[in-house]
Amino acid sequence: MDNINLLYVTLTRAEQQLYIISKSPSVVKEDGIKNYNQFFSEFLRLKGLWNDTQEVFEIGKFQNNSNKKTPARTKTLSPYYYSSPPEDHQLYVATKEASLWNTEAEKAISSGTLLHDTMEKIKSTNDLVSVFEEVENRSDLNSDEKEELKRTVTSIVNHSELKRYFNPSENVIMERKIITSEGVILIPDRLNFYENNSVSVIDYKTGSFNKKHEKQLNSYGKALSEMGYSISEKTLIYTTSEGIVINKV
Repeated sequence: MDNINLLYVTLTRAEQQLYIISKSPSVVKEDGIKNYNQFFSEFLRLKGLWNDTQEVFEIGKFQNNSNKKTPARTKTLSPYYYSSPPEDHQLYVATKEASLWNTEAEKAISSGTLLHDTMEKIKSTNDLVSVFEEVENRSDLNSDEKEELKRTVTSIVNHSELKRYFNPSENVIMERKIITSEGVILIPDRLNFYENNSVSVIDYKTGSFNKKHEKQLNSYGKALSEMGYSISEKTLIYTTSEGIVINKV
């Protein structure tokens, strides 16, 4: 929904004509539209305008709005800014987050968030192509970061002990809120449900094993047990500099 709101804002800001440049979309699968390219193509199909061999689509007629009243010219004065490190003025930012700026810890947190956000979009191996297309189109990542992210995702999905979770036939729910009997809201990364009313609970982590990760996963299992499910497996998937580490809880 956030992406739709952002798209609405973007498409309603043109003063005269609106031009949209988009890559050729991939095929929309059963689980629905995955990106803006598919969104635009499905809109054109709905309007009966889509043609697989056509590259340019026009809706409406070009209108010259030169008769509009020219706004009064104003002179903008830009203030001059002096830039210098806070330390030069004996100023220090007293926040925990600031202590991580430009450190290896900050990079690790950013990398973990990026991987988590990417895995959130992958229910099965069928999603890899569209998700990797999104990665390639990201302007906030350099080429090395894109390749590293794709390698890590591929190593998880194709891991001999994990690939069964990403079979297209699996019944998967990701990032779904669970409210416990105590009113606590939990959000497991991935739940694989089976016909025998059992469920596998999976969480993605970066770095090394931490006891609190195990406690978190057990809280997911407890909540699901209270809902009437039997727990098939509880798995922590760690991405480290040495590769993928799997910890069964």
